[in-house]
Amino acid sequence: MNKYLVFRKRIIASGIGILLAASLAACGSTGGSDNVSTETSTSVTTEAVTEKKEEVKATDMSADTTNSADTNELTSNITLSDEKDITITEEGTYYITGSVKNCTIRIEADKENAKVNIVLDGVSIVNTNKPCIYVVSAAKTTITTKTASSLKVTGTIEDDGDTTPDAVIYAKDDIKFDGEACLTLDSSETESLNTITGKDDIKFEGGEYKITSSKNAVRANNSIEVEDGSFTINAKDDGLHAECNDDDSVGNIEITGGTFNIKAGDDGLHATTTVVISGGDITVDAAEGIEATQVEINDGNITINASDDGINAAHKSNAISPLITFNGGNTTITMGAGDTDAVDANGDIVVNDGVITITAPTSSFDHDGSGTINGGTVTINGEVVTTMPEDQMGGGRQMGGQGQMGDPGQMGGPGQRP
Repeated sequence: MNKYLVFRKRIIASGIGILLAASLAACGSTGGSDNVSTETSTSVTTEAVTEKKEEVKATDMSADTTNSADTNELTSNITLSDEKDITITEEGTYYITGSVKNCTIRIEADKENAKVNIVLDGVSIVNTNKPCIYVVSAAKTTITTKTASSLKVTGTIEDDGDTTPDAVIYAKDDIKFDGEACLTLDSSETESLNTITGKDDIKFEGGEYKITSSKNAVRANNSIEVEDGSFTINAKDDGLHAECNDDDSVGNIEITGGTFNIKAGDDGLHATTTVVISGGDITVDAAEGIEATQVEINDGNITINASDDGINAAHKSNAISPLITFNGGNTTITMGAGDTDAVDANGDIVVNDGVITITAPTSSFDHDGSGTINGGTVTINGEVVTTMPEDQMGGGRQMGGQGQMGDPGQMGGPGQRP
């Protein structure tokens, strides 16, 4: 006889063995249904006695749950409903559908061991004052976009105890993104709200992302790693931002692939420690294209249009010294007029290889330390150079600046009288 699946906040220890035995013995059996009502949220877990497939319908969601006979991993199909949060407390894969308002997918699983995969299958969530996805705890959470989905927050996020989960997607633990379809994320209608925030590491392995943000599009405390994916970003502050306010030895960005089209009010890529680019096609239109303590470009196609600094290595971390290194790739930097530097380091600049093309009316290279071209092809305003321009060393001296400083001396006409 079919057993009913019960939604509870804990797993009865003795039930795990029964669940495994039932799954192994009845891989193809299906169960019945039961009705469970809640006022504000539903906790999705597994109970002691269940066969391979059970279905439970609640006022805020519909879940069709399966347990794998090989791994005992929970798989659920969940349909969202307006004004009802869901809480996931167990490791497993959760297929989410529904077009709703004011609903949060909340993951609160074992911080040390639970791996949770959220599969968005045509999901649309529009919230007023809370995140659309909130990872309170899990060893790792993966957000997979199966078919085109969208998440949006229109107002100010409310506190959740000691935390303000101020993003459309907010994760206290590691979070990873992948998928085959487009995920649209929007925080543009509220003031100063990140779109994705991760308090540990954020990783992208694929998928398409269209992000409009009133603050930072993607912000991580420890690291942002991109292996693949397509990113269209319009951010009021930074495109990708990695920084921990309590530890300046972390906060790095690493890109090995993907396609980026970033428009940002401040920095395209911003990291406390390092930005390392080893692949991908990156186009940035921002005040500063890339800013970190150290910037290393090994490969990829990078196009920067900037109004302040194109690439800037500044003192942001006490753990390392400012340095910009070109080891390969194709880097094109176009600067606006004014007090601008295409490549600016509060330390050394080293060009070992790669193609660097700079259009800069004021300053191409500006370095407080040494500037060395060991290889590669460097073109400044249409002219190929093999040595770093010496007149731009020293933290802000710019092309033609010394000649302009001589102008006051010409005003001393009386001193030239015979």
